[in-house]
Amino acid sequence: MAENDNSLKILSWISSSLILAPVIVITLFPGSGASVWMFFAFLIGHVLLSAYTYLKKEWALLAMNLGLIILDLIGIYIRLSEPIDFLSTKC
Repeated sequence: MAENDNSLKILSWISSSLILAPVIVITLFPGSGASVWMFFAFLIGHVLLSAYTYLKKEWALLAMNLGLIILDLIGIYIRLSEPIDFLSTKC
């Protein structure tokens, strides 16, 4: 049982890191927010966190993460279909 708990803690830490790292990068370098790779990191983090919340039977957090997965997919679609250059000086 302790080994399973450690695996879940590792899953939680990895998923949280994959969500937090892009937030820090986007905060420090706002132009990186247009990168599709940031949204892939969010997506992987939310998928792993969804698996964690499913295994822990935390249904409210699972529902929230599933909603965030949808938003991640929308963000990836937008970035791949029309790259955003919000730092350009063109109006």
